[in-house]
Amino acid sequence: MSPATPTAHRLFALPADPDVEVLLGDPRPLVRRAGIDLARESMRRWRAAPALLTPFITAHFSAGEAEVLCESLAASELAADRLADLLDVPGADVHAAPALARIGDVRSLPALCRILAHPPRTWPYGLGEAVEAIAAPGRHPLLDALLSAAARHPERCGPGRICPALLTAVGVAGFGPAATPAVPALVALLRQAIGEPGHDHRVTGLVRALGHIGPRAAAAVPLLESLGDGAVPALVRITGDRAYADTYLGALPYDPRRCPIGPELLGLLLDRGGLTGRQADQLHRFFDRPGPAQVRTAPLIWRHDGPAMAERLLRVLPDYLDDHCCAPYALKTLVAMGAAARPVVPALEAIIDRRERLPVHLGDPGAELRADERLLTRTRQARELIASWTDQ
Repeated sequence: MSPATPTAHRLFALPADPDVEVLLGDPRPLVRRAGIDLARESMRRWRAAPALLTPFITAHFSAGEAEVLCESLAASELAADRLADLLDVPGADVHAAPALARIGDVRSLPALCRILAHPPRTWPYGLGEAVEAIAAPGRHPLLDALLSAAARHPERCGPGRICPALLTAVGVAGFGPAATPAVPALVALLRQAIGEPGHDHRVTGLVRALGHIGPRAAAAVPLLESLGDGAVPALVRITGDRAYADTYLGALPYDPRRCPIGPELLGLLLDRGGLTGRQADQLHRFFDRPGPAQVRTAPLIWRHDGPAMAERLLRVLPDYLDDHCCAPYALKTLVAMGAAARPVVPALEAIIDRRERLPVHLGDPGAELRADERLLTRTRQARELIASWTDQ
């Protein structure tokens, strides 16, 4: 490394540890590519890398470097204006638009709608995350684009691709009741998915989307009633009738060992009059067994039993703080506990102070990077809230 070249960052203890700034500034394409690849791997491994490397990358900015920035939420925020310049650049827009959408930047909407209307051969990774993050009531052009994509490209599924019907379901869940105009199309997509073997994930996504629309999706009730148990949460949300959940839970064993929708239904019942004695016992049975159901019922246990369960919750919840799927439920519970959760602050700080990213297994390194970033943000927010509480 030349002593005349300023060096703001060397990549911690990575093997060979070359200077990324020097590599990216080299005029030789292969050397630049080595710099891009090393920057990408550094961001995927080290939490500090996006903040430290983004200035180097933007100093030698092109579409190739943009792909590295687009994987990270933190890097996308730091380079948002530079990424916005790529929204009208063919080939670069398929990375820049989802990246900006994932951080809620509304400048991405026209390009995102254009991508949905005229998708590339392979749907960009992270497009579902982008649609979910940017969807909001009033953004009807995006909803129209989602429905159009699902209608025009129903076959675009498979490894490395996104099913437009499922993508639509993800987006509609973000729109909530504002997606009422989409109900006929969602019902049609659901009928189609039911008749196709091997598409249970599409059925599940569309059913959930209809449930998030709520009472305005009443036209879907007859079809949902024909689907059996998996549609029960959506039926409760749409009709407001807790009888669907009461009947389902009443048919379960007293000690249910496996019931994916059980915690969700118990939460819906807490919002609609509370739990019966048997349902309260079922809630505790779910919480007594370690695993996803335990942490999913933790917020409900606090709502139902309050401080009487504080000591038990403080023993259980730290075990889930490093799991990107389970941690949001644990953090929600701890925040709800307020000052009672302060003994867990050191465990939260241990997650925050990690230099390396938490291990996440999603099959896509970029999605895994962003999962760690989201978990870190949520943990910091929870720590600040809990630490701010007093005993009063």
